[in-house]
Amino acid sequence: MFNKPSISDYYRALLSALEKQIQISPNEKILNKTTEEFLEELLTSEDVLLPIEFDTDRKEIMRLKKEMRIVPTHMRDDFYQSDGDKEWEYESLEIVLPLITNDTLEIIKTLDPSTRTFSWSPESLDWHNDYVSFSVDIKGYGFAHDDTGVSNAVTSQKKHLLDWISWVNKDIQEGHSKIKSELSNFINDRKKKISGDGERLNSLSAKLGITIET
Repeated sequence: MFNKPSISDYYRALLSALEKQIQISPNEKILNKTTEEFLEELLTSEDVLLPIEFDTDRKEIMRLKKEMRIVPTHMRDDFYQSDGDKEWEYESLEIVLPLITNDTLEIIKTLDPSTRTFSWSPESLDWHNDYVSFSVDIKGYGFAHDDTGVSNAVTSQKKHLLDWISWVNKDIQEGHSKIKSELSNFINDRKKKISGDGERLNSLSAKLGITIET
């Protein structure tokens, strides 16, 4: 859980990749586009992370699920442990939270925000590009939670989720701002170099009397 690269690591690698993309771009493209136009083109790449946002136009839903699970011997009451594993019906409440479609979620799931907790992991949830869901057990072998217990469990899980999303979005916003600033400087430096190279080549052409190949 804690050996994944961070969002900051991801943006550092992305900055390096985009700088290389700028370096191999045709000189005409770099000179003919404004810095803002070139930057906008680079930052619409599918590799640029999008913040995770809830879709308030769609409702949260919940559904009751029932399934048979195997209760291993060591979890059974002492009196029954000699009988081996036991199949038992469990009931759980699935909560589905709608998200604004985000095709970078697959990447985000592989990264850690700078703020983390040891007590909870987003990997315990079921992520899709337009919703996230989780389940809370209501009834099973040796337990049956009342409504207050179930409500508390759902509220706790949602709080963990909201905290994690806020940490992720903070790092994405910071990474986006930093990469935008550094790429702007890189593009401007590249423009200056290309213009300087052109001026020098014109000067050498005049001195040597040799035509510049176009």
